[in-house]
Amino acid sequence: MRHRPYRAPNLVLIGFMATGKSTIGHICARTLGYAFRDSDHLVERRAGKPVSAIFAEDGEPAFREMEVAAIRDLARASRSVIATGGGAPMNPLNVANLRRTGLVVLLRADPEVILARAGDRSSRPLLANSDDPCTRIRELMEAREPVYRAAAHVVIDSTELSRAQVVDSVLARALKFADKTALADDLSEAQIKAFRLLANRSAAWAEWDDELILSCHKKKSGQTYRAVYGRMSWDEPSPTITTQFYNYGTGRFGHPVQDRAITIREASILQSFPENYKFFKNDSEILITKIGTHIGNAVPVELGRVIGKSIIKHLKEVTHE
Repeated sequence: MRHRPYRAPNLVLIGFMATGKSTIGHICARTLGYAFRDSDHLVERRAGKPVSAIFAEDGEPAFREMEVAAIRDLARASRSVIATGGGAPMNPLNVANLRRTGLVVLLRADPEVILARAGDRSSRPLLANSDDPCTRIRELMEAREPVYRAAAHVVIDSTELSRAQVVDSVLARALKFADKTALADDLSEAQIKAFRLLANRSAAWAEWDDELILSCHKKKSGQTYRAVYGRMSWDEPSPTITTQFYNYGTGRFGHPVQDRAITIREASILQSFPENYKFFKNDSEILITKIGTHIGNAVPVELGRVIGKSIIKHLKEVTHE
C-alpha cells in the first residue's frame, strides 16, 4: 500500500466559449485562495501572440498542440482554478490530465445567451467569419456537448443563473470534492482482482490462488501474518474500526460494492464523528496513517456521550443521597 500525503485538488472549468469560465474562475480562485490559470492565456504567452493570430497564421492544429502542452503543465499544479479553451475537452489527453488533477465542472448556457455574452466576434476564431453566428454556435455545441458532459464531474447550466448563483454552485461542489477525508489506500491490480472475487464474503490470503497472493505474503516474514480480506455489508454491523481501516488487508474493511477500502470520512462516520468534523487545519498536510490512528484509537463519539451522561447521572444521584 502507498501512503500518500494530501494534495489539494484543482478546480477545472470547461465549456463552450462565453460560458463564464474566466469570470467565474477568477471569483472562485479569490474565494478559495487558489491561483487562477487560463490555458489560452498560457498558450498566448508562450507563442507571443493571441489565439486568433495563432489560428490565422499557424492553423488550428498548431494551436491544439500548444494547448495540450499548456494543459499538461497546468494540471501538475495544486490549489489552482484552471479555465480551459472551448475545444480543449475534445482531446482525450487533455481530459485525462484535467480529471486527474481535480474536479472538472462544465459550465453551459443556451446558444442565444452565449452569443449575447461573446461580444466582439473578431476575437473568437470559430465565429469570426460566420454569417449566422447563432446557428454556428448551435452546431458546434451539438457536436461538443456529449464530449463535454463525458469529461465533466459536474454540469452547471448558467442560462438562467446570476453570476453569484453560478459561483455559489461551483464553490459548493468544489468544497465537497476537496474534502481531505475522502481518502483510502491505493490497490494493486492483483488486489483488485482478488477483491472482486470475494463478493460479500471474507477470506484469508492463504486461501487464494497462488497468482493472487501478494509478494509480501510469500516472503518468510509475511507468512505468519494471516491477513483477512473482506467486504463490509450494508445490512450488517461494521467490524470494529482499527487504526488501519483504510488498508483492506488489515481486516474486513472493504467497501460493500466498490473496489476499495473505506475512506477516512466513512470510517469517522462509523465511529459516530459528526459528518463535518475537522481532523486537521485547512492548509495542513496530512498522512492517512496519522488520521487513521486518530479515528481508530478514538472512543466512538456517541459512546463517549452516553458514558458521559451516565457518569453525570450517577454523580447527581450520589450527591442527593
